[in-house]
Amino acid sequence: MKAFLITYLFISSVFLYAQDSNTSIVEGKVNSISSQNIYVKFISTEGIESGDTLFFKEKNKYIPGIKVEYKSSTSVAGFSITNKKLEVNTLLYAFIENGKNEPESVANITETSIVAPVVVPEVTSDEIETKTSFEPVPTLSGKISVQSYSNFTNQSSSFDYQRWRYTFQLNANRIGGSGFSYTQYLSFAYRASNWNYISQNLEDAFRAYDLAIGYNFNDVTSLWLGRHLNPKISNVGPIDGLQFETGFSGWTVGAAVGSRPDLQNMGWDYNLFEYGAYVYRADAIATNK
Repeated sequence: MKAFLITYLFISSVFLYAQDSNTSIVEGKVNSISSQNIYVKFISTEGIESGDTLFFKEKNKYIPGIKVEYKSSTSVAGFSITNKKLEVNTLLYAFIENGKNEPESVANITETSIVAPVVVPEVTSDEIETKTSFEPVPTLSGKISVQSYSNFTNQSSSFDYQRWRYTFQLNANRIGGSGFSYTQYLSFAYRASNWNYISQNLEDAFRAYDLAIGYNFNDVTSLWLGRHLNPKISNVGPIDGLQFETGFSGWTVGAAVGSRPDLQNMGWDYNLFEYGAYVYRADAIATNK
């Protein structure tokens, strides 16, 4: 299955040029973030090459933020190399040797974009933070809800009743900075008039739509065990078993093997065996104005 995410972005960037120094600083701005790449908009990417590092500024220090993988004439795409969450409109800087970016090209850019060169002080070595942590960032989110509704009627063929529903959703990613993650979506629903029976047969009111543990080998490769509802193949529903996926160049491929839960009570039913594979891609297409 295949998904497309289309985003129209109209973001300008400022070109900074350090005169009388050995380095030019080009300022860009994050204009899109996908599951695989972070896209940065520049007035020009001349002098920026694949493998270069883009920096963000924090407390007057330049800290590595993105490793460049792809480039066009005005944009680059790369992956994050920092624990800091980079968001849309985050400013990023590229350090370019003057030999790579001749002053003539700067004049052309500023003339067409009506942006004057900004003189910035020469960057000293102690202003650039060279140590980068690749440790995963743990995240924890959850939701608890309580719902109730009542039915009142004067029809003899029906009757009054009240229904309760409790849900508990939890997502724990990179637990303790490790590769392990946990996800759950549990529901407990019953009619108030049936409580005496339900209190003795809790499994009849309990539903588990998602209850799995996963391991992330890296940012794009993961393995899940248990009942997992994969958002990339959500139309299939939850799968009891193993799910594996990995990615490359904006694509995600995965495979699953297991069984389908009993749709009547969401119980385990290994007679409903299933397996399959999928291909997924999400794109962000920027339009220059």
